[in-house]
Amino acid sequence: MSRDLVIYIHGISPGEGAKPAAESSREELEESRSRLGHTAEYQRLNEGVGGALKAADRERWRVATTHCYTEWGWEHEESDASNLGRSHRLSDAQHYLGRRVLQEIADSHRFSAFPKRPVRALSLYGLSDVFYYVSADGNRSIRARVSQQIAKTGAELLDDRGQRVFLTVIGHSAGSVVALDLVTYLFGSGTSFFEEFESEQKSLGSQIDVAKQRSSESGVPFGFTKMDHVLMDTLEASRRIEELKSAAGEGRLLLKLLCTMGSPISMLAFRSDDAIRRIAYGGRLSLQDLGIARGEPGSDEAEAPLWLNIWDRHDPISFPIAPLVDESPLVEDHHHLSLTWNPVASHTRYWRSAKVHRLLARHWPRTG
Repeated sequence: MSRDLVIYIHGISPGEGAKPAAESSREELEESRSRLGHTAEYQRLNEGVGGALKAADRERWRVATTHCYTEWGWEHEESDASNLGRSHRLSDAQHYLGRRVLQEIADSHRFSAFPKRPVRALSLYGLSDVFYYVSADGNRSIRARVSQQIAKTGAELLDDRGQRVFLTVIGHSAGSVVALDLVTYLFGSGTSFFEEFESEQKSLGSQIDVAKQRSSESGVPFGFTKMDHVLMDTLEASRRIEELKSAAGEGRLLLKLLCTMGSPISMLAFRSDDAIRRIAYGGRLSLQDLGIARGEPGSDEAEAPLWLNIWDRHDPISFPIAPLVDESPLVEDHHHLSLTWNPVASHTRYWRSAKVHRLLARHWPRTG
């Protein structure tokens, strides 16, 4: 018996029209949830792929597949214990800095044939989330936020130890970097971005013990404050993610497909000394280390995972990944979709492109 789990991870590209929480009324905040949230994009891709699949596969996509929609980087509610760190105000920070920087550019009064405002706006809004994620604070905060949403769903599917779960991870822009790091943590060995859970668990356990002691001394029940819930939620998420990694090691969780869209992964190749050393000597990154690898000798060839990278040649933030990693039929670059000639619009159009839907529908039924 098997099921599928599809995880969707977005990037943060609010654009110049996004209104920050500090300038919004309660009604506007509620409206911005639907505008800044990514449920509509996720559902559009979900429905598009489902409609493009053949009948038997369409039934599995809709009935035997759990779809996990993740959100990070824009939520306004600071009282929500699941909004850890400050990553939930990233879109607001992008708005304020972008507005000031672009105004300074507009006031420069120098003619240039270079379309400076749209290109710089795309770079600022399209890459700042990536830079935040690869920072120590951003990695910790975003990892915790995304892990909380993924871990519970995935672990519950694997509670039945006789069930195998085939995993598909779909990431866009900065979300594609998070997606690769998640896949590498679960199935590979070459990243430090998701592997600190064991030490974090010990630290969180100690912090919870201290908080319980203080609660006992003050007479206030543990769990009464926001920080109590933050600590407990984070500890639970880290334990659940480790359960997923254990299930992968046991062969109960298998990678079916990693799909990256509009991805700057190749631009971010040099996040480690090991990557620099490999490439400097003419090598490439190991797919085995990244978690994209064939099964054991003699295993079913159909169970080999696929890394499908979709990039639009008009999208300046997207790059091919085949030149970065081992040459392998497990890696496919697709750039001939021509989503739009507009470099700004092309970066966010993947989710709703029928061409992308058909491409995913062609590759998704590899296993299961």
